[in-house]
Amino acid sequence: MGTMCKAFVLVVIALVFAIPSRACAKEKHFEQVRAFLISKAARCTSCHIAAQSGKLNAYGERIAGLPNDDPLADRIAALESEPSGMADAQERRRAEKNRDVDGDGVLNWIEILADTNPADKDDKPTVDRVKHIEAVISCKLCHRATNLPGEGLAANPHNEFGELLSTTYVKRSGRKNPRGPDAERAAAERTQILTRLSLVRKNRPKKSKATYWQKIRLLHGPADPDDNPSREELRSFKKQIKRQKGRSKRDPNLGLSADAHKPDGFFLDAAKLD
Repeated sequence: MGTMCKAFVLVVIALVFAIPSRACAKEKHFEQVRAFLISKAARCTSCHIAAQSGKLNAYGERIAGLPNDDPLADRIAALESEPSGMADAQERRRAEKNRDVDGDGVLNWIEILADTNPADKDDKPTVDRVKHIEAVISCKLCHRATNLPGEGLAANPHNEFGELLSTTYVKRSGRKNPRGPDAERAAAERTQILTRLSLVRKNRPKKSKATYWQKIRLLHGPADPDDNPSREELRSFKKQIKRQKGRSKRDPNLGLSADAHKPDGFFLDAAKLD
């Protein structure tokens, strides 16, 4: 290959990688939050043919088919991931089948958050429910917009919740902590996203009875002042969380908190959430 041809190829490759992604500015952060929400909303029957059965359904088999040496947290996230921009047609088809195991047109994670079965094509949420979940559990959790002209925060400006997380990090007593906005943002970037959520789990937006995290768990926009859970919805959620922390009254079929599914991978960073 001639020198000019090589130079042209390098330019094309550089342009391909320079094309802004249509996904979230921090896609890994979003995938981990989404996977954690799946772990909280899933039921035994999300992965098994029955609550007390060891036999897996199609969704459970797809997760089990991923490398067994990977933590369950990583496998859940991987199954829901969009294919990369460099994926070929076959890889894209495989990813699409993974993300909608029962082929009913609704992604697995949406079905689980909507309390329907990701392995049963006859059990799926309404169109309005799907649209609502897609709107809330999205880049809008932390960003007012994405992929605007420019780079960095200019292209992906934070909303108030994103601003809070962007300066949240583990402060060490007896050690020198970062000073100044740039240093604090750098420290926050080095802090795992679920750890940051744990650190701000008690923070509430103005004029809201629910915390930012409670709003997310109840599928309400954390930074949307007009999207708040009702008093009864919030009360019921708090009671459920309290029950699930106990042993006598907890629902053993709700969430991946059973003895068979100990928290692993990045789920360990969320030990204090809920």
